[in-house]
Amino acid sequence: PSYSASYSQSRKSIKAYLKEYPSICLVLDLHRDAVENNKGKQVSFTAEYQGNTAAQLMLVVGTRQEGWQSNMALAVKLHARLEQLCSGICRPISFCSQRFNQDLSPGALLVEVGAAGNSHPEARLAAEELAKAIGIDSGVVAKAIRLTWLSPKIIHKIIKIKMLENDERTVVSVFGANFVIQPKY
Repeated sequence: PSYSASYSQSRKSIKAYLKEYPSICLVLDLHRDAVENNKGKQVSFTAEYQGNTAAQLMLVVGTRQEGWQSNMALAVKLHARLEQLCSGICRPISFCSQRFNQDLSPGALLVEVGAAGNSHPEARLAAEELAKAIGIDSGVVAKAIRLTWLSPKIIHKIIKIKMLENDERTVVSVFGANFVIQPKY
């Protein structure tokens, strides 16, 4: 899979999962932000948490579709919950005139887990806090974060395996590949 086609590829997968599992209430698209400083060096976003350094999370809401306000409401609630659990873990919510496939569900968000300059342990700690905030097993989200450091072909194979192990409710998309996880409410 290529980056330029990642949204069209993930769109097909998300539609299929939403059709197969109509009870899905949360669609997350996990990324690392691609930010460089004025010298071309990759930037990292961090927060101190319990004596450790975590990547900061940024919730991104696309506004180029009808009903984007539902996703905004979800982002506001999740942002507040994350800050309640781990003050400073979130960057401000970002609003972009894009769809990011968020038109497919009133519970869809893009989550930037740090940036390309953040380390894997920093991203993993942030992923664990994200998992706590949405009420799912932190190992599942942490595994998704670990996968973002692998090539898309490897991600796709691992995620297909993961899909067979889990049931319904949530589709997580990692760089164009999707898998279903069951949140704990």
